[in-house]
Amino acid sequence: MRSVSAVIIIGLLGSTATGQAPARPPVVDVHVHSTNTSPQQALERMKFLNIRFLVVSSLTSDLPQWASALDVAQFLPGLVFPCADGRAPITGRPCFDSRTELPDLTWLTGELKAGRIKAFSELSPQYLGMSPADSRMEPYWQLAEQFDLPVGIHMGPGPPGIAYEASPVPFKSPAFRMG
Repeated sequence: MRSVSAVIIIGLLGSTATGQAPARPPVVDVHVHSTNTSPQQALERMKFLNIRFLVVSSLTSDLPQWASALDVAQFLPGLVFPCADGRAPITGRPCFDSRTELPDLTWLTGELKAGRIKAFSELSPQYLGMSPADSRMEPYWQLAEQFDLPVGIHMGPGPPGIAYEASPVPFKSPAFRMG
């Protein structure tokens, strides 16, 4: 009879009774931008890396393309906000149909009820000098609670890209981050 510690070590080394490596565990990727990859590229990556669920930080114009390309059981379309003058922090593309910092609550509630938005991700209020505790964010926290939404908050200081500017080479390289 093996000791408990021997069983744990064998388990950590990846051995099985047949001597084969165990299957990769499933992964949830919570940080994919709709502007950095196509739905087809994301699907290929999901298969290769055994990613079961994907949270895609999207602009409203990207949501239909992603929703039609991915199995809704694996895809959580998220909405990026707040946006300075209604434009995304890095790309400058419109976040929503209005030129406001925050999405219209009536429109957003309709999208949530229809299931076209299933997460608030990626929220980056610091780019506008706002705290997540800012009173302007309160109606969105209420919607997140009401619809039981996951929320992804961008960490780090603003302005966009500042965390990478202070990084040593090769970490500041966009090619390194995209790899």
